[in-house]
Amino acid sequence: MMDSVDQSILRELQEHGRLPIVELASRVNLTKTPCTQRVRRLEQAGIIRGYRADLDPNQLDAGCVMIVMVVLDKTSDDALERFNEAVRRIPEVQGCYMIASNFDCLLKIRTRDVDKYRAVLGH
Repeated sequence: MMDSVDQSILRELQEHGRLPIVELASRVNLTKTPCTQRVRRLEQAGIIRGYRADLDPNQLDAGCVMIVMVVLDKTSDDALERFNEAVRRIPEVQGCYMIASNFDCLLKIRTRDVDKYRAVLGH
């Protein structure tokens, strides 16, 4: 069970993943040891799955974001697996989401500009 202190810890870590434990403890009104124990418990429970860097897409030539609606001819397990395998081979695709709508999937694609997006789409 998570209490309000655990939820505060999670909020702080979502915003500041590299926050030193002493600063985190101060922000959630705990001392260092109980705060450390709570963070470890949240990690061991799989609630905190990891810590990541927040990258600037413009600095990485990936400032152009496109959301693409995809309609599949077939949605059998085999067809979906083949589609997923193909999408995984395209490095510009950052996300693939199944949608309950008049289309089947949304793709989040990041490229440096529209010309590069068109090249990815044509490929």
